[in-house]
Amino acid sequence: MKRSLSLFLCLLLFALPILGCSGGSNQDSYYEDPDDGWNDDPYYSDPTKAPQSYTTPAPMPTGSDFSGRDDIAYVLIFNPNIYKETLNWNEKLTTGSIGQLIDVSMARADELEPFEPEFKPYQQTSSGELFAGYTGELDLNRAGGIQPIYSLGDTRQFYAGDEYRSLQTFECVYAGSHCYVWSTGGSVSTAQANKIGSEFDNKIYDADVTTFGTPRYEDEGGKIHLLYYPMTDGLLGFFWPVEIFATGEYLTEQEAEYYGANQDLAIINLNSDLIGYPQYEEMIFATTAHEFQHLINASDLFYTVDPLSIGYISTWLNESMSGYIEEKLYPGVKDTEGHYEAFASSYLIKHGQSMFNFSTEFNDIGVYGSVYLFSQYLENLAGGDVFRNIHDYWRNSYSRTLCDAEALHNSISSSVAAQIEAAYSYPGNVRFDSADEEWMSKLILDFYMSLLSFDAGDPAAYAKVQAQTLLYDEINPADIEGGGRVIAATKDGTFEIPADADYGLLYIGLDSNFQPVTGIVYK
Repeated sequence: MKRSLSLFLCLLLFALPILGCSGGSNQDSYYEDPDDGWNDDPYYSDPTKAPQSYTTPAPMPTGSDFSGRDDIAYVLIFNPNIYKETLNWNEKLTTGSIGQLIDVSMARADELEPFEPEFKPYQQTSSGELFAGYTGELDLNRAGGIQPIYSLGDTRQFYAGDEYRSLQTFECVYAGSHCYVWSTGGSVSTAQANKIGSEFDNKIYDADVTTFGTPRYEDEGGKIHLLYYPMTDGLLGFFWPVEIFATGEYLTEQEAEYYGANQDLAIINLNSDLIGYPQYEEMIFATTAHEFQHLINASDLFYTVDPLSIGYISTWLNESMSGYIEEKLYPGVKDTEGHYEAFASSYLIKHGQSMFNFSTEFNDIGVYGSVYLFSQYLENLAGGDVFRNIHDYWRNSYSRTLCDAEALHNSISSSVAAQIEAAYSYPGNVRFDSADEEWMSKLILDFYMSLLSFDAGDPAAYAKVQAQTLLYDEINPADIEGGGRVIAATKDGTFEIPADADYGLLYIGLDSNFQPVTGIVYK
């Protein structure tokens, strides 16, 4: 029986929130943090975790206009609200009539053509949208005790396929300390399997577990099952979150059969068509590390105090961490995959797409480059332990208000978090559901500001970003998503906020080197 994987995602993956904070970002009053000891005293408060190379900007004052300024070469316009992928609709804020104020001829300085990716990302957008009508229990030990042990030459059936799922017979071609490599139809030779399995056992496994945490089923003797089979051209591999559940936890046996979902095992699906090509070898390894982080992220769910209402870390942060481990283990692989180039030439990013909105419309995958750059920024800001801190907080805080903002805020040293808080003073007409969300908004603004110039001590990937390639290139108003921004060149060094611009947008004047010359200006 064959079933469409994409159809299954559309039918079933829509109820459990990815982001635990609910509601919009423009509220009338601040959320009052509960007295649970977490929000008031960050979980990891050791100030030594921040690298010495990171320096936050001097605190920016706020003002209501750009009067008397003739030194504004560019203006950054930021929507500070939080775009939430669990909501059916998120309000955008429009810049109003900026066409007469900006110089669109300055845009696309390198005349970059829209980037066409060779490899198609299989994003985790739906990974937390599970449990429509779910009434079962999520128990870490529901897998039925000790996991089965396999040996070389053993065969068994798995559901496989990236579009249509069907039962296929696989042979175990590698049995290592942390993984099994499975091949169908002789798609992986013994020599190739040994190389793949050894790379996972000796490098990828320890790096991912140390950086993020342990996968589900490990405490029951479980290993990671790497399934290699032919896939759609351009697809590197994927992790399917529904397969991390034990039988009966989410799907009945009949539903699992209908949709072609394996149960009770930790599985990563990989494209065997790329094996045997030296130019793709590191990319295959990097993809395995990337998908393993997704698997660990899905495992976090089973430790939370209320899985049904909390769900997973949301897509943008989930993908950010997966991209981080790729570049950490295989430097330069993101260039090979074209993600930085995609960011620099992205139409959506230039026009105000939020990093929180993991949409890849029109095959525009610039948001991948954006979140991968953010992961480099976050490591530079808070140290390499920050990603493990995020996962640990998700598993161990037992917070009932758990969301990305809370986890991030409580995973960074209190001294560095305070620097971010103090660096940007928001006007009173910008409101959030919680103090954590306001802080995360400032963190994202600081990230955007840090991208505008490359200095010693910045992440190496920043050298691949030229601010002029990010300029807004239309005379029409820009509709900016929450957490998004546009950067526009002025005509004569002056700028004024259009009368028809939405309230809530924040403006920062920049000089010809993209350095701030004003504080935050608002309408």
